[in-house]
Amino acid sequence: MQIMSTYLRGKHQGDPAGRVMLLLGKDHLGPDVVHTIERMGDGVIPMLGTIATGEQPADEYERENAIYVLGMIGQDQAVDYLSRVLWSPDLNLQVLAARALGRIGSPEALAELQRLYKGYRLPAPIPAPPTAADSDATRPAADRVKEPARRALPRPIPAPLALELRDILGPQGNGGDGQG
Repeated sequence: MQIMSTYLRGKHQGDPAGRVMLLLGKDHLGPDVVHTIERMGDGVIPMLGTIATGEQPADEYERENAIYVLGMIGQDQAVDYLSRVLWSPDLNLQVLAARALGRIGSPEALAELQRLYKGYRLPAPIPAPPTAADSDATRPAADRVKEPARRALPRPIPAPLALELRDILGPQGNGGDGQG
């Protein structure tokens, strides 16, 4: 991906996407860089969002910086993109997305963090389609008894992410500062 993002930087320096990629590649993103990106207009949030989610080719550092900038800009429009990153398998990106959502602090952003904090439940497994051998007519009555559905257990939250969520949501996970 490094080759692709370097290609994009070189090829598109004059357009907003190329300029965003150049700025995201900086070693330090101070307030001046964040404000420069923010002033690029309405299309900057979707542009940063596609970089953050990996829909647009970028290296890991640029993705991390895109997540950071989305949080610093603090617009609700970024919540959907950050939520997708929050549920991704990459722990580092999850922690950054949690921080960014916490910085945005809107009810929608905090609700997504609470959903993760209170225990993500895996969706119920999809049953296999019945075959002719499974039809009720060919099965003995004793076999037709339905087994109780197995309840999906919450997936464990890795410690760094759990700590970040607790810092944002408070010890009770309710979005407050825990001093209720």
